[in-house]
Order: sequence, then C-alpha cells, then structure tokens
Amino acid sequence: MKLLVCIVNDVYRDHLEKVLQNSGYRITELASSGGFRRKGNTTFLIGFKDQDYDDLKKTMEETCVHVEQKKKNSTD
Repeated sequence: MKLLVCIVNDVYRDHLEKVLQNSGYRITELASSGGFRRKGNTTFLIGFKDQDYDDLKKTMEETCVHVEQKKKNSTD
C-alpha cells in the first residue's frame, strides 16, 4: 500500500473526491487554509496499491480535464 499526498485547487475538489471514492480509492481530505499553501486548496491523502498508480494518475487527470471542459463550456 502506498500513500499519495495531492494538493488540489478547490475548483476540482468536489468532483475529484466523488470520482476517487466511486473508483474505490481510500481518501482522506484535509482543508488547507493559511500557512504554506494558503486558502483555496485541499490536500488529499490517497491510499492505493502499487499496481494502481498509473490508473489513479489517469483517473485524476481525466477528472480535472473534465472539470476544465465544463468550465469552458459554461463561459461560452
């Protein structure tokens, strides 16, 4: 079992959390306010098996791209 520490902008937080949980990943969410990363970010602690790293990375990337596309389409 490995642990990934991932700091994401709050824009992606809700959607990313839902997708990761529905994909079966174990996650803990920490609100990042003040200090080093300032507000507007969330830290995810994600537990995963060694062989799942590539799938996790791909899932996170696709999720963030999907959110960006939705933002772009809503402004058009």
